[in-house]
Amino acid sequence: MINKITFFLYYAGLVKLSRFINRNKVKILMYHRVDDKKIDILPYYANLNVSIKNFEEQMRYLSKNYNVIPLNDIININKNKKIKNSVIITFDDGYIDNYLYAYPILKKYNLPATIFLPTDFIENKKRYWLNKLYYLINKTNHIDLINEFNLLTNNKYKEQLKIQDRILLLEKLQDILKFDVKDREIIISNLLKKFNLKKKKKYFLSWKQINEMRDIISFGSHTHSHSILSTLNNNDLENELKKSKNILIKKIKSYTDVIAYPWGLFNNNVINNVKKYYKAGLTTIPGFVKKDLYKLKRIPAYNNGKYIFASYIELFFLRKLYK
Repeated sequence: MINKITFFLYYAGLVKLSRFINRNKVKILMYHRVDDKKIDILPYYANLNVSIKNFEEQMRYLSKNYNVIPLNDIININKNKKIKNSVIITFDDGYIDNYLYAYPILKKYNLPATIFLPTDFIENKKRYWLNKLYYLINKTNHIDLINEFNLLTNNKYKEQLKIQDRILLLEKLQDILKFDVKDREIIISNLLKKFNLKKKKKYFLSWKQINEMRDIISFGSHTHSHSILSTLNNNDLENELKKSKNILIKKIKSYTDVIAYPWGLFNNNVINNVKKYYKAGLTTIPGFVKKDLYKLKRIPAYNNGKYIFASYIELFFLRKLYK
């Protein structure tokens, strides 16, 4: 049904009309992964993993219909310079597929983009805890996983985990572990060991790959360890911001002095500290760019073809249909 609706909206001219009406509003698109493989991602989250075919369709569409500008041009917005019909392309997390699949397509269409790097994960085989959690849920019986999780946490979350659906289980475990920084790695490591899951795979970019992409891609901070900044004390918060910036300066000949908040979570204290080190901060709040450079909104890009993609980034009232 949604395909038919968006097909109609596109050819009825509503997408084009909306693009004209919003021609002076800059859109920042947020990507994560571009890959045809979905080994570590469940169906809902796979929607954030854009296929190579759909990504090329989306980039072709942007190249024909928008002025795709570098993220650094965002500074011009507060200098009253109109940037008409403009889009900015961003990626969070620095996955290796950004180099293998997204970069050649961006280069083909000569489209600038920015990748935000969690510096602690670059140039090694470290896995982010969420990747491990995806892998666990995909490779185990979810009832067995719940039982083991309850044993490891002394039944602390037993009532919350009376769940039959794997997607709901992922969401609940993600919510529990997101803020349990102290015990999270221990719990996940024990679960991987219990189910004999010892996958070793390079998930993230290398510095060589990063520097190779500098012809059309800039790089910003996604903190050092992808921590939720709003949960940190001031010393840890400053360390995350400062360490990430220092590594980027050392490893990349030129970088973008902008940060993307992990999980999109921030508060006034985070912003006050971010201002010491960066010129702007990107959120995960959907919407057009406004004047506050430390609360820049972004539009998440899902795994859709041309017509749905075009409708999605223009017609905000339809957003709930795409998730």
